[in-house]
Amino acid sequence: MYNPMKFNTIGTNIREKMSAISLMSILKSKRLLSVLIGILLIGGAIYLTYQYMSTRTQADQAEVAYSLKAGSCQTTNAANTCKISGNTNQPISIDIDLSSGSYLSGVDLIFSYNRVTPGQLEFVSYKDTLNSFGTEVIKEVHSHPQGYNLLHLTLVNKGDDSKLVKRAVIRLTFKGTRTGVTRVNLISSASTVVGPGASGAYTISPQSNISAADDPTMMKNIPNIHVTTTSGGTPPGDGTPNPSGTNPSGPISPPISGPSGPIVVSDSPEKILPSAKVNYRIKFQGITGQPKNATSIDAKLGIYRASGEQIDTRSVKFTPQADGTWVADTEYKNIPDTNYYVTIKGPKHLQKKICEINPKEVVSGTYRCKDGGINFKENNTFDFSQIYMLAGDLPLQNGIIDAVDIIYIRSNFGSQTAEVIARGDLNYDGIVDSQDYTIILNALAFKYDETE
Repeated sequence: MYNPMKFNTIGTNIREKMSAISLMSILKSKRLLSVLIGILLIGGAIYLTYQYMSTRTQADQAEVAYSLKAGSCQTTNAANTCKISGNTNQPISIDIDLSSGSYLSGVDLIFSYNRVTPGQLEFVSYKDTLNSFGTEVIKEVHSHPQGYNLLHLTLVNKGDDSKLVKRAVIRLTFKGTRTGVTRVNLISSASTVVGPGASGAYTISPQSNISAADDPTMMKNIPNIHVTTTSGGTPPGDGTPNPSGTNPSGPISPPISGPSGPIVVSDSPEKILPSAKVNYRIKFQGITGQPKNATSIDAKLGIYRASGEQIDTRSVKFTPQADGTWVADTEYKNIPDTNYYVTIKGPKHLQKKICEINPKEVVSGTYRCKDGGINFKENNTFDFSQIYMLAGDLPLQNGIIDAVDIIYIRSNFGSQTAEVIARGDLNYDGIVDSQDYTIILNALAFKYDETE
């Protein structure tokens, strides 16, 4: 029997189910759309991050290409050697041409010369021909133990970053002092070029190192100037170093022997000190009172026999005092009772070597350690506060104040961010400023860690 109410109810149920199905479809569509939007957003974020990191990586890995020039000859990738000749006592000029796609703030360059004929060339002067930097920080010549010379030249731009350039040409002038043949080359692996930012050193291309330059067969891969000097007087001898280090005239004296053969000297047993407590007092360059931005700092301490043998090395926490000194207490166990010297290296400082318990200096940085004369007792006070721990070897430390350290401070004038302060605030006053820059420039007269 036909029941209209029943059919109305069925129709209503069908419409409700259809509405529910439509609603579920809409919800599913919205969820799908949300998922798609989420995927697009994540993909976009990944793409933008990749683009940013790629750009940053390119900036952080800025490269500097260099070549050498003498007369009309300039080195290239295909021809790495230029040959020149001249008479003794006449000037010999060599240009190094540095170019980059990024701005140059400073260079720390190491050149090698006089490898074949010791004393053949004498460094006279340099000229920043394009006025790319303007401030000389280091200009010095070192003698290598193997008989050749190393020229160390550091130049920086102290002016406005808007005046920085992407190319520099530096002319080196030598004088021939004896006849012979040598090569002049940049040791790029030991050199540094930096830009105005804090991204670190640029990559110098092509690379070379000291050991490679020692091998003549490697010179074909390294830009170099082959220099021949002729005429003029030559000092006695052929200029060839004595590789064995022996006396050319034979032994200085015959072996010492006793009635039954060589005399053997036996060492008596060494006395051991069970405990040695030490109160250290030191002073850091540029800090004359209680620092504003430091409660304590860690410094590396080493103790060595007078012969150079290391007995102990450790990190010790120094606490600042109102008079500008820093103090620390430590204890050594079971150390030999003998003569020692001590080394101290602060977190932003050059290492200092100290040979006495109460050293003094008139000018900061001039104290020099000769012989290990420190003797430990059961209780000791080592007052090193009348000499200064020179500042400027910034983290990550490499044992030298170089262009990276100098430019980092110069590029962060006025910064009070935690990262910059931790690295470049040399007087611990909470800001990197001209005082820190003055400190590091003053320390450049010494530049290197005093080694063990």
